[in-house]
Amino acid sequence: MARTNTELYRRFQGELNPRVFRFYPLFASEVRTSLKKKIPMLLLFIPPAIATVVFCFIIHGKYLAEGQSTSIGGLRGVAAIVAQRAMVNVEVKQLIAEFVNGMRLFLFLAVAWYGSGLLAEDRRLGAHLLYFSRPITRVDYFFGKFLTVAFFGFLTLTLPGLVICFLAAWWSPEWSFLREEGDLIWRTIAFSAIWIVFICSLVLAVSSLVPRKTFALIGVFGLLAMSAGMGEVLGELRGELQALSVWRCLRRIRNWIFDYEDWLTISFDVDLAFYVVGGVTAVCVAIIAWRLRRLEVVA
Repeated sequence: MARTNTELYRRFQGELNPRVFRFYPLFASEVRTSLKKKIPMLLLFIPPAIATVVFCFIIHGKYLAEGQSTSIGGLRGVAAIVAQRAMVNVEVKQLIAEFVNGMRLFLFLAVAWYGSGLLAEDRRLGAHLLYFSRPITRVDYFFGKFLTVAFFGFLTLTLPGLVICFLAAWWSPEWSFLREEGDLIWRTIAFSAIWIVFICSLVLAVSSLVPRKTFALIGVFGLLAMSAGMGEVLGELRGELQALSVWRCLRRIRNWIFDYEDWLTISFDVDLAFYVVGGVTAVCVAIIAWRLRRLEVVA
């Protein structure tokens, strides 16, 4: 009779504990794979890094000039010094708002490049058959992919904005920036979160509908270009139709969050901007859920 070798086959005596964050291995592997491509990293992340350094020097120069003028004109009185300090803090706040607005483009490019092929290539190569047989749920799969593209969005917008905010607080005399404009940190996080959630949802939705990364890139750029064109043309007929441009809506939200006066004329309320951005995001999430359900059924 065959006998089991007890030296090789031992009775399992432990406990099976399901992993709480089952999406983490997928997220980590996707990030490691994406970071191996050096040229896209240089093209997409070097400009934001340079812009961050330049804005840091500008802000440091403003606080340095304030300190020198205060020491030279110290006889002007406490009220004048406080007023000048408040004015410099407001100028720094406007600079940070302009910096965040300028980094939107690099956020879009990074998310579009790294996210366009996540779902399309998985379906083309049949990788989803392996993922859903591990087993992994649709929610875990979605969070693994979503957090991958959100990670690169964080590197291009949220992280540089927070670095500038913290350095401004550090360089400001007596932490005046943190006391007077400290809520700017939370404003930066809020605007970055809105941008990242919207653009990641859009890119993943388009990626789930097409078979290749190239088609997804074309689709994302085409949709946003068409939205911007419709907003510009129809906005000339009626101001509220500017909201058809998602770029205008996100810019209107930026102005509201940072309490910033923009040179560009925007003729609709911030409530409408939130409705448009939220509606488009909800549609994109619904498309992703529908496509992932079909992928799981096939797997």
